[in-house]
Amino acid sequence: DREEEALVHQLMKEFNFSQKEVDDFRAVFLGKMHEVREAERDERREGDDKVVKLRGLPRDDVLRLARGLGMSLLGESRQKLERELKKIGCTETQPLDFPGFLRFMSWLTTVDVLGKKNAD
Repeated sequence: DREEEALVHQLMKEFNFSQKEVDDFRAVFLGKMHEVREAERDERREGDDKVVKLRGLPRDDVLRLARGLGMSLLGESRQKLERELKKIGCTETQPLDFPGFLRFMSWLTTVDVLGKKNAD
């Protein structure tokens, strides 16, 4: 989709990401999308009408990714994460698209995911 690619290019400049970094982030994003699709296929039951075409990463999977990167999901860290996800448009019902994923990755570089220093 051309519109998304233009936005990705704009974000690449805004966050000073190299093309290689964007490509690497895209590989992580697509890999996670594949995992989610596989898990959904495994969970689907006969008669289940919940066949939804994924247009991004569900919020719970983004939280798992953050935890996997070492971010605490307790207390103030959790609140910061929740605020940021809401700010970039990732909610219980709205998945995180790739441009949002780039915003999220940029934000993660500005916070101390292991809680060793103060960050906003």
